[in-house]
Amino acid sequence: MITHEIAHIVESAGHNRAGSPAFSIWGDSKWAEYFQYDLYTGLRMTVEAQRVKDRFSRASDDFPRQGAYWFRDWFLPLWNVTQGPEVMARFLRLLAAEFPTRDGFTYSRRLNWGEYVHFTSAAAGRDMRRQAESAFGWQADWTEQLDAAREAFPRLTYGR
Repeated sequence: MITHEIAHIVESAGHNRAGSPAFSIWGDSKWAEYFQYDLYTGLRMTVEAQRVKDRFSRASDDFPRQGAYWFRDWFLPLWNVTQGPEVMARFLRLLAAEFPTRDGFTYSRRLNWGEYVHFTSAAAGRDMRRQAESAFGWQADWTEQLDAAREAFPRLTYGR
């Protein structure tokens, strides 16, 4: 429980920003699973890391579609991009640098799915759309959102 709550602090109070634009995408626990696995791995708590990896890999959710395996099919592949926290650390830095705020501090709104995939792709250094399709399916309006995100945030680049 403590590491879960620490994940919310990291997500919502880093890089001189307040809030979590991605919270509406990943909900209360999905980012926390990534954080917990990475924390235990980084601390070389291999038994705990394996325990949460196994538990989170078996857990499915009903968002954004029924039977979505957030950790197994999305966050673990992202973690494997850099074998550690770098990809999500870049994601949070990119949000702080590029995503709009209402007062220079508080994020002004939530990400939509296209923006989420665009920011995640930039953080990973590769186009994550196919991974998102595999993990979550792909809704028709996400294509329009992704195209709009690429136009709205052109400094975010990745292997397209």
